Amino acid sequence: MQPTKLLQQQWQGRTALVTGATAGIGRQVCEQLVAYGIPVVGIGRRKEKLDELSSHLQQTYPQGHFLGMPADIRSEQAIQQAMQQINQWNGNQGVDILVNSAGVGYASQLIDGDTECWREMWETNVLALSILTREVIQDMKRRSVDDGIIIHVSSMAAHRPIALSFYSATKAAVKMLGDCLRQELRQSNSNIRVAMVSPGHVETEFYIHVGGEAFANNLYRSIKCLQPKDVADSIVYILSCPSGVDIHDIWMRPRDMKF
Repeated sequence: MQPTKLLQQQWQGRTALVTGATAGIGRQVCEQLVAYGIPVVGIGRRKEKLDELSSHLQQTYPQGHFLGMPADIRSEQAIQQAMQQINQWNGNQGVDILVNSAGVGYASQLIDGDTECWREMWETNVLALSILTREVIQDMKRRSVDDGIIIHVSSMAAHRPIALSFYSATKAAVKMLGDCLRQELRQSNSNIRVAMVSPGHVETEFYIHVGGEAFANNLYRSIKCLQPKDVADSIVYILSCPSGVDIHDIWMRPRDMKF
């Protein structure tokens, strides 16, 4: 059976929740999943970007189902409210696919970094991811769903020390949280899967936040970066695998990337 057909059959009618949906990798994941007929809820902080994405998807895939949900996932209450709204939207069918794509990075070093930058990275990259993962798994258990999947978008920075010290630490935490969650689920005899994707340089808004537009443009001129679609393709691949296949972590980076 072709992978795309397996994806459509395995996940037909089952809702995916994608964080960081307003731009970059998250936006591309939303588009690809809607294209394959999967109902998608996209969460992000910028309502105007979600509205634009919703309009684009409706015009491009008129048979698709997409709900743009403005929310700040650093708030536990916002996450819990989002889960309630999703169940209202899809008839109490919950979430069977979670793609944790939201992330933020700053060039804030350990020796002289800004505490608020550290706090935002920790709350977004680690704590929000953990709370949302917990809530989705609890919702799966409530509905006796034993074949859902959690996909974390980590980073090559989780595996190699780079100048973005605190950001790298948050992504290393994401990797360990994914590995430990997989172990927890196995110990509880659950078939819910946990997968990760660890991309290197991707041409998104991320590097503008890290160092400004000039920094980002210099990087994009110096190396042919991955595109958001490349990372989204790897997530589609994970979802296309049979339920008995466990993909732990896909490392991917531009061919000319130095680390």
